[in-house]
Amino acid sequence: MPATGCLKNTTITLIQPLEVYDPKWTKASLDRWIGHAKGRAITKFTSNTTHVVCTEKAYQQQTGDIRAAVVARKKGERFHIVSPEWLAETLSQQKRAKESEFSWEKLAKSSGGKRKKKKKGSSDVEDEEEEAVVKRPKTAGGLLREVFQEHTEQFVSEGERRALRGVFEREEEVKRQAVLAEEKERREIRAKAEKEAVFRKGAKKARNEIFSGTFTQPHSALE
Repeated sequence: MPATGCLKNTTITLIQPLEVYDPKWTKASLDRWIGHAKGRAITKFTSNTTHVVCTEKAYQQQTGDIRAAVVARKKGERFHIVSPEWLAETLSQQKRAKESEFSWEKLAKSSGGKRKKKKKGSSDVEDEEEEAVVKRPKTAGGLLREVFQEHTEQFVSEGERRALRGVFEREEEVKRQAVLAEEKERREIRAKAEKEAVFRKGAKKARNEIFSGTFTQPHSALE
């Protein structure tokens, strides 16, 4: 990975473990990648920290260095608490990504805010879910794979490149199919729940009519 200086003047606190985000994200690898980009990687939150990189689970738990960072932010200190995607995007594009798009503080506010939404039909929801699958962001593995391919291309033969592309494409297809299967299962569960709700509503209405005396038996039953 060439040294472009995209992380120049940054001191990045890495909250481990980040291998849960991507198995390749070991401390040694991250130190090397960030160093190539002219940044500095540390493991503790300090007054020199410009970025704190952590997983969603670590941010939600807010223990240790994360808690200290959150308290410091509330006091008005200027630095960023961002998701691993920010670092992956920055390293893969060799250009510092916008922190605001990966800020855990903003993501937490947007997911926790209450917004009024119009009722949608099931077809609208299904269309949105399909679109979400198509527009799903690349994984860190995918981004780093692109970086690897870009900077090793001159050393690999055309036949080897085709073989590698085939492996990568099969891996991505397996992941895509798994996501689609998960979305399909979720839709089926929701559809079943909606049918059960309609059935319960109809049964309750019929029971109320019978006990209120408004229920009229069919003529064939009275004859």
